[in-house]
Amino acid sequence: MSFSYAQDSILLKQQAAHKSREYISIDVQPLFRTGTIITRTTDKDVMKRLNSPGFSAGVDYHRVSQSGFTFVSGIHFRMIPVAYKFNIDYNDFPAGGPSISNFGQTNVNLVNGHIYFPIQAGYTSAKKIGKWHPSIMAGVSLSQLNDYGLQSGSSYYDDSHVNHPIQNIRVDFPEHKPWLSYTANVRASKTLRNGNQIFFGVNASFSGVRYNSGQYNLYQTSGKQSGTFSDTGSYVALQFGYSLVRRYKEPEKFNR
Repeated sequence: MSFSYAQDSILLKQQAAHKSREYISIDVQPLFRTGTIITRTTDKDVMKRLNSPGFSAGVDYHRVSQSGFTFVSGIHFRMIPVAYKFNIDYNDFPAGGPSISNFGQTNVNLVNGHIYFPIQAGYTSAKKIGKWHPSIMAGVSLSQLNDYGLQSGSSYYDDSHVNHPIQNIRVDFPEHKPWLSYTANVRASKTLRNGNQIFFGVNASFSGVRYNSGQYNLYQTSGKQSGTFSDTGSYVALQFGYSLVRRYKEPEKFNR
């Protein structure tokens, strides 16, 4: 009998070792791009990057084993901004040119977005920091981008009611099938009384290829200023989310 009980005990421990907790998680991420390059082709620096945030939001399947191994995968939508600002000297325009009321037109914010599929794996510590469990994960995200372009510009009417351009910008997105980027995530999760969780963290996404590129022009009296820009789509994001817990059935005792 003692041998039988020993086998039962071993089996129960093996079953318990495979227990894990799984969640359906929802998160939002304000993101800030880090892969922007601006290159002037004329003599003046007339354009700079705007730090306008983009965002990502999605739903994930999230599983944490008893050993701490963590797996997360889902579907998300994100918008990586195309946001720039022209440094305009209004003294470099003819009399009757743009007034202060035109200033907002010097900011360029072009909107585009796409669906992507993140896959991450890592480790969740059983030890708490205060009331929070820390996690660290890394992985990839996959998306499919089609070839398309966006453009924007502004102009003004002089005293003779003749229309003159102030600036214009065009951005092109090359086709990527698929577009692969690499991710790293550090987060902290707090378990609530009902077993659900809230979490926050920092998520970084790195791309080694060009996400978009474009050209710009500023039409000053002293001469047109031009240049190019590009972005890899890399960014750093803050992460805020809520997880609904789904528990596995407790292992049954071994019956002989």
